[in-house]
Amino acid sequence: MIKLSEVQALAERLIVQHLSVLEHQWSFRWDHARRRAGACHHDKKQISLSIHLTALGSLEDAEQTMLHEIAHALCGKEHNHSQQWLDTARSIGYTGWIRHTGPSPDHLARWRGTCAAGHVILRFRKPRNMVASCVLCHPRFSRRHLIEWELLG
Repeated sequence: MIKLSEVQALAERLIVQHLSVLEHQWSFRWDHARRRAGACHHDKKQISLSIHLTALGSLEDAEQTMLHEIAHALCGKEHNHSQQWLDTARSIGYTGWIRHTGPSPDHLARWRGTCAAGHVILRFRKPRNMVASCVLCHPRFSRRHLIEWELLG
């Protein structure tokens, strides 16, 4: 199992290595995201990693996520996943994908929705609209394909 203290030390080293050229000092923090591995917060000059997703991956996964977010910091908010961002990311050693492809902490989901066809939707927060229909069964809202929500444990 990955040691989060090792990941934090790696993250802080990578920030110093790659972001010390910028005018403002950047920092690292953990967050509780469950659908994204990392985030670059330009307004706070902060990079965060999901404690939940990081715990499920390897040190190499965490390093790639940090490099992904560092490239966002280097390019600026306006570049998102542009070619310039990708070129910058590759130049600092990023070899990964734009989206997280590793395991998801589905066991932490608090809500499970099931349609009549058996499609399952997991949510970490209470759905805003408890009357929803399955988009896998029908692309638009349909009373014939309603999702039944269940609060888990």
